[in-house]
Amino acid sequence: MSGQRRRFSDEFKVQVVQEVLQGASQAAVARRHNVSANTILLWQKAYKSGRLGGGATGAVSPEVRALELQVA
Repeated sequence: MSGQRRRFSDEFKVQVVQEVLQGASQAAVARRHNVSANTILLWQKAYKSGRLGGGATGAVSPEVRALELQVA
């Protein structure tokens, strides 16, 4: 092993996650793309929270921002 971590683009991660969300087996997708199933699970969580272009926007509502300013 070289000890170096592989880096994947957000586009690749989204593609892999979408394959799973469209009904493909997570294990099969992991084998096909040579990544661990746990890595795909982490990418799914990021996608769903909006950090990979998923359903959530990641934007902070004005109410939350006002509360953050009060705390600061």
